[in-house]
Amino acid sequence: MQINFQNIKAGHLNLLHRWFMQPYIAYWWPEPSDFASFYIQWSQRINTGLSAYHTPWSGHLITVEKRPIGYIHHYRVKQDRYAEYLPFPPHAVSIDFFIGEPEYLGKKMSVPILHRYIDTIIKKDNPQSTTLIIDPDITNTRAIHAYAKAGFKPIGSQTQSHHTLLLMYKHI
Repeated sequence: MQINFQNIKAGHLNLLHRWFMQPYIAYWWPEPSDFASFYIQWSQRINTGLSAYHTPWSGHLITVEKRPIGYIHHYRVKQDRYAEYLPFPPHAVSIDFFIGEPEYLGKKMSVPILHRYIDTIIKKDNPQSTTLIIDPDITNTRAIHAYAKAGFKPIGSQTQSHHTLLLMYKHI
């Protein structure tokens, strides 16, 4: 199985929007449902290279055998985002991802995708980074299980306005 990554471009936004509207993704990761708002938001992210937290961001399509199947991104952790768990090492990076094509769910691809992304993208883009952060919703047991299998360890939880996140880390 050949897993690769393509930089997100404006031409991918129709596909991304379709994926974000999948109920199993929208439940955890709400994005604008109308395409015009989605397009504006994501075009800005692509053009500026900044995350929603205004830190350096890089987004990618996940491809398997050259077919786009999902989305993954990373961004520099803003030191005040997880204040109660600081200090993180300088240059800590956060990762988020999903499988967008339903027929690829449950195929045990999350761990190989994460390992390949860390080895080929994170280490290249952020060679000074030693710590990765991921923060699934505490009730997203499927994601938490996959992240644990990929070597992420829980630090604690953080309650936000509408849900509680499980903060997990991995040293690379």
